[in-house]
Amino acid sequence: MSLPRLAVRRPITTAMILVSILLVGMIAFNRLPLAFLPEVDAPFIFVEIAYPNSHPRQIEREISKPVEEALATLSGVKTLNSTSTADGAQVFLEFSWGQDLDIVRMQVSEKMDQVKATLPADIGPVLIYSFNTADIPVVQGRISAEAVDLSQNYELLEARILNPLRRVPGVARVDLGGVEPRELFIDLVLDKVKEHSVDIGSLARQLQGISANMVLGQADADGLRYSVRSLGAFDSLEALQNLVIDERGLRLGDVAEVTYEEPPLEYGRRLDGSFAIAIDVFKESTANTVDVVNAVNKVIAEDINDDPLLQGITFFVFQDQGEEITSGIQGLKVAGLFGALLATVSLYFFLRRFDSTFIVSLSIPFSIIATCGVLYFMGGSLNILSMMGLMLGVGMLVDNAIVVLESIDRRMREVSDSKTAALEGAGQVLMAVTASTATTLIVFLPLVVGAGTELTTWLKEVGLTISIALACSLFSSLTLIPLVSAHLLKPRKNGESRAVKWLEERYVRLLAWTLAHKIKTFGLLMVCLVIGFLPFFAGWVESAIFSGTLNNRLFLECEFDDFHYASQTEEVTEVIDEYLRANAEELFIESVYCYYAENQAQVVIMLNRDDLNDDAIKELRTKIREGIPEMAGVRAIFREDADSGGSTTYFSVKLFGQDTGELYDLADEAARRLETVEGVEDVTQPRSLGRREIHVSVDRDKAADLGMSVQDVTQLMSFTLGGMRLDRFNSGDKEIITWLALRLEDRSRLEDLKLLPVSNRDGRPVLLGDVATFDIVERPREIERENRKVRVSVRGVYDGENWSEAKEKIDSLMNAFDLPAGYSWSWNDRIIEQQTEDAEMGVNFLLALVLVYLVMASLFESLTQPLAILFAIPFALPGTAWMLAITGTPFNLMAQIGLLVLMGIVVNNGIVLVDHMNHFRRQGFSPEESILKAGRDRLRPILMTAATTIIGLLPLAIGGAQVSGLLYYPMARTVMGGLISSVFLTLVVLPFITLGAEGIANWMRRIWQGSTAVKAQPEPVQAS
Repeated sequence: MSLPRLAVRRPITTAMILVSILLVGMIAFNRLPLAFLPEVDAPFIFVEIAYPNSHPRQIEREISKPVEEALATLSGVKTLNSTSTADGAQVFLEFSWGQDLDIVRMQVSEKMDQVKATLPADIGPVLIYSFNTADIPVVQGRISAEAVDLSQNYELLEARILNPLRRVPGVARVDLGGVEPRELFIDLVLDKVKEHSVDIGSLARQLQGISANMVLGQADADGLRYSVRSLGAFDSLEALQNLVIDERGLRLGDVAEVTYEEPPLEYGRRLDGSFAIAIDVFKESTANTVDVVNAVNKVIAEDINDDPLLQGITFFVFQDQGEEITSGIQGLKVAGLFGALLATVSLYFFLRRFDSTFIVSLSIPFSIIATCGVLYFMGGSLNILSMMGLMLGVGMLVDNAIVVLESIDRRMREVSDSKTAALEGAGQVLMAVTASTATTLIVFLPLVVGAGTELTTWLKEVGLTISIALACSLFSSLTLIPLVSAHLLKPRKNGESRAVKWLEERYVRLLAWTLAHKIKTFGLLMVCLVIGFLPFFAGWVESAIFSGTLNNRLFLECEFDDFHYASQTEEVTEVIDEYLRANAEELFIESVYCYYAENQAQVVIMLNRDDLNDDAIKELRTKIREGIPEMAGVRAIFREDADSGGSTTYFSVKLFGQDTGELYDLADEAARRLETVEGVEDVTQPRSLGRREIHVSVDRDKAADLGMSVQDVTQLMSFTLGGMRLDRFNSGDKEIITWLALRLEDRSRLEDLKLLPVSNRDGRPVLLGDVATFDIVERPREIERENRKVRVSVRGVYDGENWSEAKEKIDSLMNAFDLPAGYSWSWNDRIIEQQTEDAEMGVNFLLALVLVYLVMASLFESLTQPLAILFAIPFALPGTAWMLAITGTPFNLMAQIGLLVLMGIVVNNGIVLVDHMNHFRRQGFSPEESILKAGRDRLRPILMTAATTIIGLLPLAIGGAQVSGLLYYPMARTVMGGLISSVFLTLVVLPFITLGAEGIANWMRRIWQGSTAVKAQPEPVQAS
């Protein structure tokens, strides 16, 4: 039994099924998790190995290379990168998207266990971690206070900000950056150490574990057994300072300064000129994002901002996942309500019936609620991508309902019984709406089951949601619409609009003219297509994939010609910050956030306008770049993520080899060549990241003569200069991190290092300068390797109009490079991946066309009619091209998604028209008569579905609706423009193409049959 027959013949059963779906869907909707992104494992594994106070080349040789050799044997590794710094090694592995990382993590752990024996014995812990979308902070903020150094107030911030946020239900972790808990520092005074002849090595061993509380065992007393515990805790700093460190009664305070304070930070932050710290709030994996964020914001508003102890402190939230989700849901509600309203207007115009409008409008809430129910039972969530799918589907949910209802309404004018009209009307279009929905679902099938890339991984969520929504809309159209029509829709006479009748008459006349003037029609069609594609070929449509984004932030970095300490980079950020805030009104600046560290200075400019297009942002960047005061050895450049740069292209050229010095020389020449390309700005030279340091070379012979080993000297230098971490200091109520080192002013000059006393095995003091030499050398800040080769990258920004042309020129410049043997170059991964993703999208389009053809061929039992319908897809491109060109809209990622959706809608209209045409041909009408009658009958539903979709997308097309920075208007305008041209050309030209395709097929069939008949004819028999 078909669904329409079930709905009409068994209305109670059908009604109970529909009510059950609605009930379960509403329960599931309330329980559906709200998340920022679907939970996806990024195909990256990070391995971090700490080895502080070392050298990048030593790290590369002793740690990075052995680890690379071990991990390179793993299967499925796309890229293997490593970074060697003075404090350790970081190894990065990239796999294919969609790969199960649970097994990969286990394999990486096993490999690290195997190679650990070959690494230095004193390395720190080996950390292995990966990234999941659930690891993104749900709230990111900055805390600032004018004229207050918050880095010295950790206890206050912990008690009044951290702890209240940690107690919020659903919060897993709260991190502070820029402020650390106080630590205990024991700073040895060099003069006093020499004066009292203190053996630093013995002192370090004595202090190690001096404050530990230990369980010594058990003892019996008075017939009872007691646990014996040694209490080494100190109740005050004075007690620690009075610690006796040798047999002479010398105390620790006599040779060292003991302080309890916040550790010095190697970086700093400023927000609008005031010192700032970062705060990140992470939620539990199973918690509802919106609920957690709302609770966090409530604590901030009611507790933190009103706390009298926090007066003068500003809590600035700049990333709020709850707001992103809430705004998306609000946009979904507005789009749904507006779509229903516009469906009412358009349907009333065509049908002049309020009851028809009410019936169609029921399919929108039913489909959305049912879709949410399916997502819940599939373990999904309502996130920004699934909401994008729902918003795309809202305009399409009424399409099937309109076709079914229009067929029922037309049949109701011929029969008096509502049930019969509902049954027969729905039955006439059953195959058409099923096939049209199937073709739309198939359009998204390559995204769901295709090759895994980053782009298709995110688009799968969109395609899956649209597919579920359309399947639910088909179910409601074949059950809910016939059910309600059979009982609520009553026959009416003369209810059709005069305007619709007039339009039908004119359309039939135009259709008859095209059939009578085939050559002229073909010529006009070719002219329309040529004119339609002109904007793409003429370059009137911008084609940057990530253009058309929400431009409300700019990212500025500083490049230094020489090494800069954190205090120097802070001065640089202050100059930039003062200039930006002084010109805030002219530059549309709302807030300025600065981050500085050793050799790093970054500025985030938050704008007070969201309506600046890509060209305006380019002009703003140029104005800022030219207006920043010149500073010797400093160059301010813009550096944004490639995915958020709009029409600007952020790229880098990678050079590979074995010698870092040679690569730096090549990088300098590459940078010079890139600067000659018109439109290329902000070229970064990697050599500026180097720094100077002092190398201490121990004379083995002198050390041996004095009864010392090289290891003795280096170990002593390690903890006196770099600091030695002792066991945690037990103060009674808590344990405190403790450091032992030489006082900063005693190790800041080269002359002080030479006077550092080193005791030999006989206890006689020896100066470090007697057994070692000191050299000042320049070393790279870090050494980067990729796929087991040393890598140096030259970065740049292209702000011109034609990236493809610039890319070809850069290719030619780099290919003309006379690279030494064993050296090579390539583009950065993002540029290569973008080319792969573009090719993958092209394959998805072609695969979708093939699958759509297979479905239509099965429906029509014909090989030619599906080809004719596929020819209707190019009819959408003229409207799309001119809509984008006239409105200045880029053909970006959202526009590509719109084109994919458009493909399914255009095919649907063609299926509805050709299926009805075949219906009349089966009744004995000629092809021309069938076309004219089918055109008259199907004009209204095609116009209604197109009108509801076009008008329903109007608020998205002219508004600023966005999801995570991606604006909807390119997608909406793509669909609107394509529908306008495709509806006209499909209605007028598709019948002509159908007849032409059948004529060509018949002609080829006759030729084939004729040739077969000639071959089969027997040879004449000659008379003997």
